[in-house]
Amino acid sequence: MSEDTLAIDIGGTKIVAGLVRDGQVVATEICPTPSQEGREAILDAAAKLALSVKRSSGSESDLLGVASAGVIDQRGRVIYATDSLKDWLGTDINSGLAAKTGLQTVSLNDVHAHAWGEYLFGGGRGYQNLILLAVGTGLGAGLILDGSLLRGANGVAGHLGHIDIAGLPPQPCSCGKSGHAEAVSSGAGMQRCFYRSTGVNLSGSQIAAAASHADNEYHQQAKATVRNAGYALGRAIACMLNVVNPELVILTGSVTRAGRVLGESLQEGLKASAIDLVAETPVVLGELENAALVGAAAWARRETNER
Repeated sequence: MSEDTLAIDIGGTKIVAGLVRDGQVVATEICPTPSQEGREAILDAAAKLALSVKRSSGSESDLLGVASAGVIDQRGRVIYATDSLKDWLGTDINSGLAAKTGLQTVSLNDVHAHAWGEYLFGGGRGYQNLILLAVGTGLGAGLILDGSLLRGANGVAGHLGHIDIAGLPPQPCSCGKSGHAEAVSSGAGMQRCFYRSTGVNLSGSQIAAAASHADNEYHQQAKATVRNAGYALGRAIACMLNVVNPELVILTGSVTRAGRVLGESLQEGLKASAIDLVAETPVVLGELENAALVGAAAWARRETNER
């Protein structure tokens, strides 16, 4: 018998809610995240969207899985967050959304949810050891080891963006440190690096497009920015390959659509740093459009079934 589960993905720019059935998202609704209005406004928007999906789909589900930006502990509390979501640090997502929706709520980090979704229903099917990298505004990872999601003692496991990369210029990272992969390989990092070299403010997608078209006036600068991003990302991936030896690496996120320049430089960085036994580990693109919703729903179902 099919079991419906409601799911929400809370990000810095948008909130996506959906109804998940047998690993498929059968209904979705989206709204902007009131990111600078504080935690109650964010929770209110998420609750309203989830209940709207529940009503419009006619679902009787009483379970809500949440994928959220930030480090989320086992109780569903945000124990680390950047300023992309104002006042998000300390938010009790589980209790807050349960009170606002009447639904049993289970939360985890958004990239962890993404990895769990791809592992169960996407590009990771059939594998027991994999790494998923989400390369968008930031840079994060989810690790599946021996069929289990690795969350770590504090839910921090998978912060690939904060691996030190040898030879990087001292670009500031979102965490306040420098020399980290995210400072050059994420969309925001690429944007900052490009601006520092040109004085021109382009988005990550615009930089990627310029790098792929020789007739673009910023082609050379964009190509250099994307090459640096790809190379640093490759070295970061190599570190993970050397440490945890997965069978597969799955790439997701807007930056992964940057094309050949990124792909070639990523492989250069990977081969430069990975030991021979892991250097040929396949690197593929993710398959699911709403993997975080799928993963959050499956995780919520798993957690409630085990209690």
